[in-house]
Amino acid sequence: MNALRFQLLILSGLVSLLLTAQSPMEKFANDPSLSGAALSLVALDADGIVIDSYLPDQKLCPASVWKLYTTSTAIEKLGANYKFRTTLVRTGPIEKGVLQGSIMVMGSGDPTFGSKYFKSPYYDIFNRWAADIKAAGIDSIAGNVIVNAALFNGDGLPGTRTWEDMGNYYGTSAFAFNIADNSYSLRYDVSPKVGELATLQGVFPEVPDLVINSEVQSSTAKGDQAYIFGSPQESIRTVRGTLPAGSSGFEIKGSIPNPPLFGAYHLMLALKANGIGSQGYQAEYIPPREPIAFQVLGEHLSPTLQEIAAETNRSSNNLFAEGLLLALGLQANKATPEGGVQALCAHLEAAIPAIGAIFAYDGSGLSRYTAVSAVQTAQLLGYMKSKSLLNEGVVKNLPVAAQSGTLKRFGAGTPLSGKFRGKSGSMDKVQAYAGYLTCKSGKELRVVLIANNFDVEGNLMRLRMEQCLLELQAQN
Repeated sequence: MNALRFQLLILSGLVSLLLTAQSPMEKFANDPSLSGAALSLVALDADGIVIDSYLPDQKLCPASVWKLYTTSTAIEKLGANYKFRTTLVRTGPIEKGVLQGSIMVMGSGDPTFGSKYFKSPYYDIFNRWAADIKAAGIDSIAGNVIVNAALFNGDGLPGTRTWEDMGNYYGTSAFAFNIADNSYSLRYDVSPKVGELATLQGVFPEVPDLVINSEVQSSTAKGDQAYIFGSPQESIRTVRGTLPAGSSGFEIKGSIPNPPLFGAYHLMLALKANGIGSQGYQAEYIPPREPIAFQVLGEHLSPTLQEIAAETNRSSNNLFAEGLLLALGLQANKATPEGGVQALCAHLEAAIPAIGAIFAYDGSGLSRYTAVSAVQTAQLLGYMKSKSLLNEGVVKNLPVAAQSGTLKRFGAGTPLSGKFRGKSGSMDKVQAYAGYLTCKSGKELRVVLIANNFDVEGNLMRLRMEQCLLELQAQN
């Protein structure tokens, strides 16, 4: 063996040894397929000692991991047992069974009203309210059925929400009155011939004044590749993209343009079905002139804030998160997304001084401008675990790997199953996980993985993050 070949063998061995000696997070960061990606990774033990890290202070978009910040702040500021109260009132006297005025719903900002996630259909609430109206001696309404949504200012939409998101169900605005998750479905029959326009069969449920301009075509691409474009309170929606060729009854979901108007319309229909007629329906966005004269006929209470926070994190519900942000703003006397963000940041900086400055622009994490580092998020995880209110209200209700919520498939069939409790976040070119990892030794680590601007497919990034957690778990 000549000297050069011997030296090459020695060098190869040293490189192999160095690669083997890499920590799980270093190994993850040095994966050639992630070249150019922005990463922020950290693992801390129960005492806050860094076990492993890679650029832990780099601020990146956390996607829905950000919901941990919103839900924990809401529980501490508003209380775990806080409930939204939506009231039904009459605006005039009753004369011989006729209400000489209108029926009005006073929006409370409840993001869960009529939500499928709490199995409380809006038509059941409306039928109960019809019974309340009849019990008050009202047989007909001389005025209108009105939903008042003046509690919040503006359209409830964070200023950094993208045009591609806001018309789709997951990007809906949060209003002072929300209903049925502020979503509707478009049902299509798709031609088997590629490139032909898909046929829109209908809108479910009916959305008053909605106009759909559909440009959706059939394609060989799998799944829903169609997007709905339109802004809050704008009744015209344009749908572009593709759906799988040959599909029948394919549904895509959009955001209701004007949930208060939708609510007024469907309450009017429910009252009519119960024999109570009215002149019409409308939505109002200004405060009523004489609220002191209103008579309460009925009400609807939301689930507790702890239950809402749990579902927000379990299903990664953007509407619920934005609703909680607006509630924070309302408590601070600035009922806008910006007011909510200010209240959230002020609370976090006071509660966790070491957390430092955070870039906050919304409540759900759908904004790509919202940015935090892995170490800041790990500090939040430690803070939540140390506070009994948050441990019970947030930590114990987080999804569990391979068992529940958005982590139901994460780590399935591996030692991570049941051993990682946390929050996931994903958008195009964004993947993040933050939570509590139980290691082989029984030690618990606070682990945060955030990746932005990577080239690999999202599913492959998820598998790489799984592998990183598995190696951390095995080595600690």
